[in-house]
Amino acid sequence: MNLRIERIEVAVTSPGRNFVLVKVFTNQDGLYGVGDGTLNGRELAVATALREHIIPLLLGKDPDRIEDTWQYVHRGTYWRGGQWLGIGAGAHGHWHGRRWWNVRSPQRYIAAALSGAATTAGFELPDAEQRRVERLMMGLRTTEGVARADVAPLDDAKISHLVAAGLLTANDQRIALTADGMRLASAVIVSLV
Repeated sequence: MNLRIERIEVAVTSPGRNFVLVKVFTNQDGLYGVGDGTLNGRELAVATALREHIIPLLLGKDPDRIEDTWQYVHRGTYWRGGQWLGIGAGAHGHWHGRRWWNVRSPQRYIAAALSGAATTAGFELPDAEQRRVERLMMGLRTTEGVARADVAPLDDAKISHLVAAGLLTANDQRIALTADGMRLASAVIVSLV
């Protein structure tokens, strides 16, 4: 039997509401894990983030692949074209089509934040073609590849050539780099753009 996460329960508990606890249930009877997600003063935000964003990502995953799971949750939205908040000196964010970067200096960032001034150093609003190319560049660097619909239009002749060269796998729904394709990812992606 392949071990999988079946459900995850979140509890905000203690006197008042200081602790965020999670219980991870597997498909093996009696096998579960318990974790702590406490962030004092932000317990309800953590519980909501877990319930609405993190738990749906984890269902069906192998609980023994801890590092893979952490990487998937921590960096997954970035690689899959999602949204993320950039908080902190030098951080980058992307939210509802707006991409920004914060001031690099921790001292300047802290001073701006404490004074109520903007902490961003700049921003951009990528157009549809820029978002498509970025989605292709990032999505192909994941093991599952990218949905064709998310990066259309694509040149079928170029895809066929890359498949024949052993650099790409493709079906009607997705394209993905092979192991050899991963080693040449930048060149493969440039040939598709």
